[in-house]
Amino acid sequence: MRIPKSMKVAAATAIASATAVIGLSVPADAAGADGVCQSGEWCLYYGSYLNGSLRDYSGADANYNNDSFVSGGLGRFQTVANNARSALNANGFSYVQAFTGPSFTGTRGYAAPGAFGTLASPYFANLESHYFSRGPAGVAPTPGLLR
Repeated sequence: MRIPKSMKVAAATAIASATAVIGLSVPADAAGADGVCQSGEWCLYYGSYLNGSLRDYSGADANYNNDSFVSGGLGRFQTVANNARSALNANGFSYVQAFTGPSFTGTRGYAAPGAFGTLASPYFANLESHYFSRGPAGVAPTPGLLR
């Protein structure tokens, strides 16, 4: 059976388009730490009220001591551990559980999907690790991480 040339061209175009889209997609983990707070990320800021340099995370991080604030602004190149003063949970589906100690230890606080603001006590300038999690349906876990 012979396939018409127009169908071959259409199939080749579809394959090329799909390949281009797949080739341009960026894994979620690669998007983090680029200094731009994007959808799906946990973003920590050096200053209060989402000001200053930021560090963005697309996945969990057990040790902020290895991380620096990367965008322009006050605090750029400072260590994230014990220096973050505000945050934005740009992940619309998951809570962020953040901890005052490395490796998810110490006091735990929660940030709901879409939550943002200055970190509350005892988290203000005192965070060292975090991970994303699903919260209980319709109920915000406590204690709150942001004020």
